[in-house]
Formats: sequence, structure tokens, C-alpha cells
Amino acid sequence: MGPFLYTVSLMHCMPVGLVDGGAGLGMMWGRQGAVKMLNKAGFRIVQVLDIPDDPFNLHFLCKKSDDPIRW
Repeated sequence: MGPFLYTVSLMHCMPVGLVDGGAGLGMMWGRQGAVKMLNKAGFRIVQVLDIPDDPFNLHFLCKKSDDPIRW
């Protein structure tokens, strides 16, 4: 499964991420890499949740401060 996911990341996610000058990060950088990058981007609170019945994706809830989320 690893080679398949890497291929999807390389051939789909990375090019889509390059649109409009994006970083083209792809999807195969893992939970730890994602949290590190979000912290570096200024998010103080990063909550990572599993998605029921989805073994491939995670849900990231990120906030820059302790203030309540305003929609």
C-alpha cells in the first residue's frame, strides 16, 4: 500500500499543491511532520483526530491562540 499512496501523492496531490505557487507538499509526510509544520506556521494548538472508518486520513484542528473559534 505504501508505494501506491506515494504514487498518488506524487502524481496527484503534489501537482495540485503547486497551483498558484503553492509548496506542493503532497500527502505522505506523516502526522509528526504535519504537526511540526503547523507549529512552525504559528498554530499553537494542533489537535489530530482519527477519522472513523478511514485508515488513510487524519483530521487536523488548528488554532493560533486559545481564543474560541469564531466562524
